[in-house]
Amino acid sequence: MRASLRLVEIIALGDVGCLVLMEMGKQKRSGAAPPLFWVVVEDHQTKVFAVFGPLSKDIEWTNRVAFARERGRDVTICTVTSEGDANIITGNLTQHGFARSTVAIL
Repeated sequence: MRASLRLVEIIALGDVGCLVLMEMGKQKRSGAAPPLFWVVVEDHQTKVFAVFGPLSKDIEWTNRVAFARERGRDVTICTVTSEGDANIITGNLTQHGFARSTVAIL
């Protein structure tokens, strides 16, 4: 059976885009573990990115990105629901001249 998906958000990352989809019709059961995901943070000025995950909350990273953007940095964040999707974005960023950082870029 094929799962129905709905578009949650599209995040523009210069030449690279992040499309976030969610399965429809899945009810969150009480007591169920929160879904895990990965975040990709890009710094467009220094052309570096970092991948963090699996995570269950992204508030720390969205706050860091917002703080950096308020101070004039050209940074973006993308949330994906699988390690495979994070790897696809990693490949796209590398093809566009970004380098992967092993340390936090924010």
